[in-house]
Amino acid sequence: MAQVIIYSNSNGGVFVCIPTGELPIQEVLTKDCPEGAIIVDDSTLPQGDDANYFDAWVLNNGIVTVNADKKATILKDQCVAKAKQLLADSDWTQVSDVGLKNQADFVSYRGILRGLVISPVVDAVFPDAPVAIFN
Repeated sequence: MAQVIIYSNSNGGVFVCIPTGELPIQEVLTKDCPEGAIIVDDSTLPQGDDANYFDAWVLNNGIVTVNADKKATILKDQCVAKAKQLLADSDWTQVSDVGLKNQADFVSYRGILRGLVISPVVDAVFPDAPVAIFN
């Protein structure tokens, strides 16, 4: 179990300072960190899936938690980004001279993706891309 230094940043998030060990952690705290920074065991930081949402961390009374609203915003932003990428990856299917037998499959697929761009969700389930069948 290692110790780290934590403190709130100007965006309402949390900075985590992981000392290199060259200096004692108390000296790093005093020398390099703002007032209000504290030393905690790294095991007290969000774990598991919540550790992936660092931008949603908040510090309250010395305890780091994940702000559910911030996490939801991150997940929705990721939903939009992935849907846009999948749309871009399938743009070629919309060219008239491609000659797809299953054009309707791609129209449906892309419609679902556009829906996720317009109304992103936290727990997005993305459809599998159709396999192109050429004339």
